[in-house]
Amino acid sequence: MKSRLFTPGPTPVPGHVMLRMAEPLIHHRSPEFRAVMERVNLNLGYLFQTASPVLTLTCSGTGGVEATFVSLFLTGRHGDRGERREVRGALGGDGACLRARTPWRYGRHGGRPSTPARLKDVVRAHPEARGVYLTHSETSTGTALDIRDLARVIRENSDALVCVDGISSVGALELRSDEWGWTCASPDPRRGS
Repeated sequence: MKSRLFTPGPTPVPGHVMLRMAEPLIHHRSPEFRAVMERVNLNLGYLFQTASPVLTLTCSGTGGVEATFVSLFLTGRHGDRGERREVRGALGGDGACLRARTPWRYGRHGGRPSTPARLKDVVRAHPEARGVYLTHSETSTGTALDIRDLARVIRENSDALVCVDGISSVGALELRSDEWGWTCASPDPRRGS
């Protein structure tokens, strides 16, 4: 009997991929590795629906969050993943960011996502915010944000960077980075991430 994982992670790996992983490693500074990474990043651009360069990080999802979190001060919280206590603590505690709280809980009713009206109020009240961090799919509560509307609200009311945690949503939920306005498609780094 084959075991099946029904958790947010780790993801079961198909047998043919496991066999490829058993082959000798390609050195990370070789031309072969560079070609693989170029192909991976090109395909990730399609997955994220962006013409902007894609940066691949060799870390967990939390490492990716930390890589972006260092420049952000305003975060949406509608579940455990949006809270990211461990990252905030490492970056200076609660003073490192302002949390826009939305009630959430575990269980069959899940969390309630941040609304555009609530986000608009918070963004306008904090014009100093350099970034707004949104969790697209909150695995702890089963809550999904309407990234399209929330990014629009941020763009219309702030110069803040829009950063989206898509760890559990990319490839599963609709995501149009460039069209929805949260990628850096211009030289001004404040206009996207």
